[in-house]
Amino acid sequence: MFVSHGAFIIPTLTELVNLCGLPDNAALGRDWRIAPWLPEAEAARLKTSVGKPNRHYDCVGAFASLPILASAGSSILAGTDAGNPGVSYGASLHEELEMLVRCGLSPVQALRSATSVPARIWRMSDRGRVAPGLRADLVLVDGDPSVDISTTRNINRIWLAGVLVDRASLLLKAKNLQSK
Repeated sequence: MFVSHGAFIIPTLTELVNLCGLPDNAALGRDWRIAPWLPEAEAARLKTSVGKPNRHYDCVGAFASLPILASAGSSILAGTDAGNPGVSYGASLHEELEMLVRCGLSPVQALRSATSVPARIWRMSDRGRVAPGLRADLVLVDGDPSVDISTTRNINRIWLAGVLVDRASLLLKAKNLQSK
């Protein structure tokens, strides 16, 4: 049905597992590759949880349905529903990609779910792929995320619209805004 209607799914697994009380979402905030770049508010958000550990069964159907949807050709988009307890803007996307892979998508399918698939769905023809003439939004990581999706956490550099992002400056600005 999804494929025949051109529908897509954004499973927001990071939010779902928080509601089911499954992982320790705060662990993402303790990851040495993530923690230095988290503003205090986002680190605090990761420490909150609304899940009930006795509700693990609520997640089973979602986890089982993803490989079925993917093999049928459904468009799966990575999304986190950030802003909710236990889910951080930006950082939780790494966890979302990892959970997509744990649910049966290949690392390349997971990467596409955060890049070319949303660009295609939202008809943003100038992004989502690396090609001449397209908008240059790039994240350079140490490692090969097409083999090990967790290497997306190993960010080396970021370009936004072809401009190298000064991550340290951005973090300082975020911290200054929080202190006001």
